[in-house]
Amino acid sequence: MELQRESDAFRVIDAAKNTVRIGTDGWDGGADAPTVTDAISVGGDNSEVDPDISVSGTTGGLEFPQTAVNVVRLDTDERFRVSTHQDRVLFEPGSYVLRIDSEPRVYVRFDGSGEINRHARGQITLSLSDPTPLTIRFNSDTGRPGDQITVGSSVEDVARALPLLAAATDCTTPDRTWPAARKDPVGIRLGEAFDRPDGLEPLDTGVELVVPPELRYLVASASLVSYLGADVRLEQDCTPTLRVGGEPHRLGPLPEFQYEVASTLRRTFYLDCLAREAGPHAERVSLSHYLPELGLDADWLYEAPIADRVQAYLNAPFDSVTEEFPEWNLSMYVEPSLENVECLPYFLEGLPFFFLPESEELDKAEWISLSMDDSYQHGDQTADPREPTDETFTRLQREISNVDLVKPVLGPSRYHGWLGDDVPIDVFKTFPEAYENRQKYLDDSPISVVAVLNNADMREEHDAAVERYEQQADALNIDIEVRENITSAELARVFESRNDLVHFIGHSDEDGLECADGFLSISSVSESNTQTFFLNACGSYHEGVGLVRKGSVAGGVTFEAVTDSQAAKVGTTFARLMVSGYSMERALDKARQQVMTPKDYAVVGDGTHVLTQSDAIIPPGHRLSEHDDECVLEVTQMTPREKGGEGQERFEGFDLDFHLNAQRRTYRFAKEDLSAATEVIENPVLFDGQLYWSDELRELL
Repeated sequence: MELQRESDAFRVIDAAKNTVRIGTDGWDGGADAPTVTDAISVGGDNSEVDPDISVSGTTGGLEFPQTAVNVVRLDTDERFRVSTHQDRVLFEPGSYVLRIDSEPRVYVRFDGSGEINRHARGQITLSLSDPTPLTIRFNSDTGRPGDQITVGSSVEDVARALPLLAAATDCTTPDRTWPAARKDPVGIRLGEAFDRPDGLEPLDTGVELVVPPELRYLVASASLVSYLGADVRLEQDCTPTLRVGGEPHRLGPLPEFQYEVASTLRRTFYLDCLAREAGPHAERVSLSHYLPELGLDADWLYEAPIADRVQAYLNAPFDSVTEEFPEWNLSMYVEPSLENVECLPYFLEGLPFFFLPESEELDKAEWISLSMDDSYQHGDQTADPREPTDETFTRLQREISNVDLVKPVLGPSRYHGWLGDDVPIDVFKTFPEAYENRQKYLDDSPISVVAVLNNADMREEHDAAVERYEQQADALNIDIEVRENITSAELARVFESRNDLVHFIGHSDEDGLECADGFLSISSVSESNTQTFFLNACGSYHEGVGLVRKGSVAGGVTFEAVTDSQAAKVGTTFARLMVSGYSMERALDKARQQVMTPKDYAVVGDGTHVLTQSDAIIPPGHRLSEHDDECVLEVTQMTPREKGGEGQERFEGFDLDFHLNAQRRTYRFAKEDLSAATEVIENPVLFDGQLYWSDELRELL
């Protein structure tokens, strides 16, 4: 990690380019301050505090980003969480350790008294009664090599490996639902024979999955096995069954099996999210009242073993309330091969549903109709989408020629990733190389962005995108380079150089990306050292795949010709979202839905990948609509990667309820009160078919 001292703050950047800024109310370094001891478990995560970077000094107070604060009072062993329902919390004289759940994590150790205040825009201040010596420690697990399990070519080896993936955390309470419990899971690699690190043992949870000895069953059940810490038993010609405390629960054969597994995981995970409120680390959320309605008791559940909890959940009438719980965030469609088994640990951080890839043919008329249905603007159209009449849409009359697209059979989730053959719409198309490549971009260097303009007609997009990157340059430690009208050799060197994002604006055809002296085919690039990219050029899919295969993690591409105006709108929005903490898939998904044919755009590689971090960790999504004399604002915090967090809005006049992040919540404002509400919104709002940032929305309204 890298520590930077500013005039009134410390800023730390970890190897994944996560940034946290801790403001200081005066700072006199070199004080004889208490230290953060090396075995304090402030949040109950049972992990040692690694002394990555520490600073000590005397200060009157600190300012933290908007996140959870966990407290241990060392002299009394009292533990509590500073609730965001509380605008002010007093600290009596004593010895304290605070854990701020940012990325990187921050620990603060001091002896004294003071208070914590949470302000309207979410920032948190620690005000000390007197200037006080303290120590700040920054801690990040990013980039640390984890344990590796070796599997041979047998299904039996994979069945032995899957239960060990749950051993990354020894927490068996409902706190397993927190995203931090799934950071840096145990890895899998192919080898000659099964092998596991010394000391790595499966959890004894009393849950067992019985399936036929086929790889497809193991892939489809990976998330459930990992979350429940289940043992796996292979049995020829069996009916797939989940045995919980000895009681059998039939899951059925494929394809039924994968949907039953997904349903069981969703039920268990969400009810655990409610049960964790009985512990010291969670808030009561807006869905909590469903536990007693289902005959479940949070206090009992929090102390119960996993098998007892799962049995209680399976016996509860969850189907009667299932529609009240959030949509799942991510489904992965994985071809059951040994090579793809190596990717499973990377996926499990987001705890996706797993399905076997299945697709149908897609003809031109259906593709056009589906694409227009996906646009934010579709509701305003009156023409038959299969027969565009406006000259703006005449380009839709062309054949699908650049890529042979198929229509995937999708499971029940918001985002979808595809690790298999074919090129489906509505998914990010990924490859094993995307996950192997992530490790090489873990360093402490500034975020490097290169904007390449190779078509003067698209200068509007270029200038707007550069402006968006520059707006966040200081806050996120971004270095920006602008290149124009460069040659194929120069563009090749851009991709081969160490960069975090290359935003290419220009044209492409079957020969590659257009340059000043011809075209660059990525096949001629020796290797890609560009972490992410956006090839905003006609039909850039194959070039994007080439970059991922040669070293990149993820990128945005197009399947077909796109108009300059459409490209400009998508490109400028994408730029701002990427530097605001959105994942690749989420950023492009929001940006592309502003145009009439959003399915022209797609992500290749790891669509869950995040280039920079938002202070909110997961940037909220907002949708605004007008109804007579009131405005309705819908809010969600859903991302493909993070699963299990909690969120809260701080709109004046509303209860400060907590919600599961993926849960949709609705707020109604009188029109004259809306402007004040947007003051606490820092992310884009969808209104009338377009995305507006809060300052733009206030001007519009």
